[in-house]
Amino acid sequence: MEAAGVEVSDGGFISVDTSTMQTPAPASTRSVTACPPPGLAHVAYAEAVVAVQSVLGENPAPVDYGKVPWWSTRIPRSLVGMTEAEARDAGHDVKWHKHSFAGMGAR
Repeated sequence: MEAAGVEVSDGGFISVDTSTMQTPAPASTRSVTACPPPGLAHVAYAEAVVAVQSVLGENPAPVDYGKVPWWSTRIPRSLVGMTEAEARDAGHDVKWHKHSFAGMGAR
């Protein structure tokens, strides 16, 4: 990877330009690359759309990772966007609500 000019993070992720999903390696050494986190299927799909549109010469809108929905099945929770602290730091008037899973009807 290093000889090809591909940068790999300590976590094993390949550095890419998120507006095109291309590595910083010269075009002559580029091949299929891994994508940056978060690594969920719906995110990978969106990243693939960006990559294909870029290859086709279109001007794709990059994936907005701040709007990606996240969830966990091990610990029932989900989230999207900024954390409460990030929203406050950005100057937003934050209102926080807690809801029970009891109303979902699932057991």
